[in-house]
Amino acid sequence: MIVALCAFAAAPVKAQPIAPDEEIARRHYARAVQLYDDGRYAEAIEEFERARTYAPRPELDYNVARCFDRLEQAPQAIAAYQRYLDAAGASPAQAAVRERIAVLRTRLVLPRRVDPLAVSLLTVGAAAVLSCSGLFAASAIHDAHAAEADTYQRFHDLAGAAQNEWIAGAVVASVGAALVLGGVARYVVTSRGRARPRATR
Repeated sequence: MIVALCAFAAAPVKAQPIAPDEEIARRHYARAVQLYDDGRYAEAIEEFERARTYAPRPELDYNVARCFDRLEQAPQAIAAYQRYLDAAGASPAQAAVRERIAVLRTRLVLPRRVDPLAVSLLTVGAAAVLSCSGLFAASAIHDAHAAEADTYQRFHDLAGAAQNEWIAGAVVASVGAALVLGGVARYVVTSRGRARPRATR
């Protein structure tokens, strides 16, 4: 439903000649109403805006908002509704318009899509952190066997293997932790980049 403008809809009886701007505004308004009734909302917006150029009235902002609303263009609809509220002053429709703005603002929240790179970093990093436990376990086993070695050469070999496995485990754990931290940082940054857009007043 759009707001009808009495000044445009009613023909004056023995009134003074209509001003050129008023006549032009009426023509655009009449076209806009017909387009709106036909469901051609984008074209109706253009005609309402042209009418508003010649006769800037709050009701035209409301009608523009209704068109954007039906086109599912929430930010533009909110902006037009807000222009109407700012210009119309006290009116019975204010409560309904504010309620509609509140509904539209809830639809401005964009669904968050997890960044693929963040997922990859977290996955690989977690796998690396988990795999290092195997290296540490092998190091502990070789270290225990080294303590029971019956020859120096066997002790040297087992102790060397234990040390190498421990170092490898530490390196893998460090790399895995760095990847996890990088994935978390990437997720935070990309999530902030998809913040809720603001409607322009």
